[in-house]
Amino acid sequence: MFMQIDNLAFWGIFLALCGGVLLARVIFNLRFPVLRTLAGLLLILTGIRLLSGNPMPWPVKSAENEIFFRTETIRAGDTVPRDLHIVFSNAVVNLENMSWLTAQKEMRINNLFSGSTIYLPEGIPVSVTVDAIFAGVKMPGINTPVFGRGRFMSDDFEPDKPHLLISANSVFGSVTFTYGN
Repeated sequence: MFMQIDNLAFWGIFLALCGGVLLARVIFNLRFPVLRTLAGLLLILTGIRLLSGNPMPWPVKSAENEIFFRTETIRAGDTVPRDLHIVFSNAVVNLENMSWLTAQKEMRINNLFSGSTIYLPEGIPVSVTVDAIFAGVKMPGINTPVFGRGRFMSDDFEPDKPHLLISANSVFGSVTFTYGN
């Protein structure tokens, strides 16, 4: 098992190696490409960092409605985020527990270089519109190819009754809308 390297250790090791390379060049009058050597060191340390279980050499902070560089499951409780951004990730969004829905609820899902599965609520009217670019989209009974727009409406959908409107965009990813877990 690899030891995890935190941010301070990562940059400390990198800067110490940079200083060592520069000192070796000046003191020993060595002729080698400094920038290429430093770029190589950065790549090696980043690789070690990734192997140790840290996803990125810098901290990735995200809001509640953003999923970056990780796998996550979101379950609908009392609220559902209006916008959900999924980037370089794998996400499962479970909307099955939405019995509290008493009015129209809109939700936007942006899926970029990611795989997402959205479980739709049974008994709640749903309308899903998906725009795809180099993406695979699966909806109940409908498959949208690489490019284009797809639309799905549940059998019990009526615009004047409480319902869930989902607008999804997928670029270089895959999105699956399905009923049941």
